[in-house]
Amino acid sequence: MQNRADAPRPRRRRVGCLARTLISLVLLVAILFGIWFVAVRPYLSNTAQTKLNSVLDVAVNSIPPQLTQAPAGPLAVKEQILNNILVLESSPNDLVKNAQVHITSSAMRLEFQINGIPSAVTGVPQVQQGQLIMTNITVEGLAALILTSDEIQTLANRHLADAQRRLNHSIVSVQLKDQEIDMVLGSPNNPLPILP
Repeated sequence: MQNRADAPRPRRRRVGCLARTLISLVLLVAILFGIWFVAVRPYLSNTAQTKLNSVLDVAVNSIPPQLTQAPAGPLAVKEQILNNILVLESSPNDLVKNAQVHITSSAMRLEFQINGIPSAVTGVPQVQQGQLIMTNITVEGLAALILTSDEIQTLANRHLADAQRRLNHSIVSVQLKDQEIDMVLGSPNNPLPILP
């Protein structure tokens, strides 16, 4: 006869312990995702949008008043001008650091870091009905967890409309070149279409 102490233990307890552990992990992950989407992401998104708003407001307000009197025709905006504005608006306490604009013949790219983690936003400017807008927005890196491409597109297009009102010109065309954006301005004092 076998002693009860020598009898094998039922495996049911190990399976039950493993199941409870897995259920606990799944619940913990679900709670963390809930906290992210309900509290953390909205806070970080609001902070990032506020900073972007501030930088874009400065960019719009930096448009020289002489441009409102410029005749219709070509206008080149250099990459370095945009980068200088970013540097002037940066602070050591910012969530977003080391922002840098790169312009190629196919897209504009804003590279930056969030807590040392690289991120980027890429888009293509186009002219629709005399209005300069950003299209084909993509968000990469940590920024993709904080901001959506639609949020960035809405923010960018609102500020582009503000800049165009300040310029007091319609935009006939836009072309990207290496390190610059070339636009052709329409006649001054033309009424500008209002974005919906």
